[in-house]
Amino acid sequence: LSIFKDVALVGTARLQVRIEAFNVLNTVNLANPNSQLGSAAFGTITSTGNTQARQMQFGLKLLF
Repeated sequence: LSIFKDVALVGTARLQVRIEAFNVLNTVNLANPNSQLGSAAFGTITSTGNTQARQMQFGLKLLF
């Protein structure tokens, strides 16, 4: 998800305010199921594949 806002400065220069968010809904991505045939845990998913939780970043960009 990204939100941008342009603010006019002197002449043709603009300042862009940016807010970006990654994994906004904080959804879980499951890892692959256990594939060791004969294991008691065969076919079960025991962990998540997510390595990143929700992240946000803010930035300013000068356009001229």
